[in-house]
Amino acid sequence: MLALALLWGFLSILRWIEVRIDPFPVSRH
Repeated sequence: MLALALLWGFLSILRWIEVRIDPFPVSRH
């Protein structure tokens, strides 16, 4: 399950970067 945890962390980092680039997630959703 380590791979799943790493994948989850990777997606979390991507989402964090997304929020940092676009401070208005409402416009994306």
